[in-house]
Amino acid sequence: SVWALEASATGLAWRVERCPEGYVVVRNGSGSSQAAQDHCWECPPGTYALEPAVYPHTMAAPAVAEAAQLCRECDEDKAECSGGSSVEAREDHWRGSDRDGEAMLYRCFLDRCQGGTGAGQCAPGRIGPVCALCDEEWALAAGGTKCESCQSDQAMGVRTAVLVILLLAFLIVWYFAAWRAFLYPSDALAHRELDAEEEEGGVCCARRFSKLWDRLLLHFLRSHYLAYFKVFISFWQVASTFRVNIRIKWPKELKDLWSWTSALRLSLFDVPGTACMMRDYLYTDVLLACTLATVLVIVLFAIPTVYMRVVGQHETAKFNQVFNSFCFSATFWMFLTYPTLCMVVISTFRCQEVEDVWYLSNDFREPCPWTRPSSLLFGWGVASTVAIPFGVPAFMWWVLRQWRVPAMAREKQDKAVLERMVWLHSLSAEKSLTAKIAAYMGVFGTAGSNQHAAVLRERAERFYRDATNGDQTPLTVDRLLEHCHDLGLVGDTEEEETRVLFATFDQDQDGVWNLDEFLEFMVTLDEHENHAARVDSLADVSDTLLHDLCLFE
Repeated sequence: SVWALEASATGLAWRVERCPEGYVVVRNGSGSSQAAQDHCWECPPGTYALEPAVYPHTMAAPAVAEAAQLCRECDEDKAECSGGSSVEAREDHWRGSDRDGEAMLYRCFLDRCQGGTGAGQCAPGRIGPVCALCDEEWALAAGGTKCESCQSDQAMGVRTAVLVILLLAFLIVWYFAAWRAFLYPSDALAHRELDAEEEEGGVCCARRFSKLWDRLLLHFLRSHYLAYFKVFISFWQVASTFRVNIRIKWPKELKDLWSWTSALRLSLFDVPGTACMMRDYLYTDVLLACTLATVLVIVLFAIPTVYMRVVGQHETAKFNQVFNSFCFSATFWMFLTYPTLCMVVISTFRCQEVEDVWYLSNDFREPCPWTRPSSLLFGWGVASTVAIPFGVPAFMWWVLRQWRVPAMAREKQDKAVLERMVWLHSLSAEKSLTAKIAAYMGVFGTAGSNQHAAVLRERAERFYRDATNGDQTPLTVDRLLEHCHDLGLVGDTEEEETRVLFATFDQDQDGVWNLDEFLEFMVTLDEHENHAARVDSLADVSDTLLHDLCLFE
């Protein structure tokens, strides 16, 4: 504290004039009689003061009660204040530059900040605003979730080994995805069975292994394992992004699990050993690399297909195999990379404000693209945001069209509808009025002979005479229903069904059936019942039966 000798009407006295940060000057009046009450009062725990106390301008009060009101309340969720000027950021928070006597506290993510004050706030290897940057000899790794040390003597050997492994892996994938179908004979991919007779003379082991691989691959593709594999990959690709995109305090076990499964995102920047090689690359470079590399791989897959079309082999059976291989490989590649690609593109516009400056959340070395619309990051990010969500589904739709998937879906839908019609017919056959009329006539089931036609006509004429009282009563739909009731032919839907059929076979539309119209109805009913009686599966459904089903059902 700073004290000064002051003169007053009552004499000379030492008075307090200045106190350090964290204190309040308590001084009442200017007379020497109050000098004994002067002192520096420290802000209690739970409060703080970051401005020097200077009487009478700042942080000065005549009594302790007023002094307590000058100390700032501590945000207990973000910091721990033990009194005075002590403000220590809690874990996952960062204290920036003070502003007008207020401690500016910001939320940290991805375990960047470990609390405290000054340089000790950041986790090892981290520096900068909200500890978002990596120190020298450190590189951003694991999708931006941690900083990796690049000081190891073995780093160069690891990076070289990683490059070699990645190159070999890509060449193997490229061969099986693009060139396998092209280099094989045209019938090799259609027959993947190991033929013992072909092995006479000691065919090389490589060919035998190749055929065994083909057989295993075909079994894998035809089984449900591929679907399970896709579900497994998709789940962990999405789940591993939760830690980056949903910024809450996750349990340590989940964070460790997602660190392991982050490799399924298939990002080159997440491969161990590559972070140090690419530490000088900005997020703009990452965005360009991810979007262009995805397109480049599809172009490499398409080389054999394009070559065969250029040289005029596009009408051969081999071309179909090569083209199908390209479609499958490209679709599978898009399926694997789509979640990562979307995350990289969408993250282009996720920014964070720290001390009145907007930074790109995934790379604090770059300003937020919203603040620089003329930058390459902004332009490429906007273009990718439009192209990726629409372009990838459009490409998938094109591949599905080439494989006739929509047509097959429609065929299966039509088949399901037909199966439903046949099932409904068999279910209602015993309940319908037409079925009971057919059973009453007693001649159905033996169609195809002249004798059958004669018997059918004879019984139909007798039924008509009985219904019309010997041609004395017109055979209207009401009279037909009445006669059927008299015979005990009572169906569940007899009235509605009969009125529809009556109108269908009433050719002159006079509301009355003559004998010819009634006979036509009975012949059609006879054919319908005979066809339906022989339906055991969809293979038994003929065009005639389909017409009859639509007519009677």
